[in-house]
Amino acid sequence: MQFLQDMSDCGDVLRDELGAIRINYAMFGNVEPALHAHLFPRRSDEPPAQLTAQPWALDWAAAAAFDPLLHGELRDRLSEAVRARVVGAR
Repeated sequence: MQFLQDMSDCGDVLRDELGAIRINYAMFGNVEPALHAHLFPRRSDEPPAQLTAQPWALDWAAAAAFDPLLHGELRDRLSEAVRARVVGAR
């Protein structure tokens, strides 16, 4: 139950910090034996055909690779928000 609550709290952080219209959640246990989840913030400015597509149908090859110079500030902001909401709530 704690894992699911933490996952939900992280989804709320993503929604709030990124202005997402919803969060898609996915959990699989087919390959990785550790309990884990994938959270996908969805935005209103996505192409119409993509708005209702499940996340695995998206073109991940077109996604930008993580670059600390470009994305480090966002990572730090999200990390702080997760710490405040999830860790601070315990």
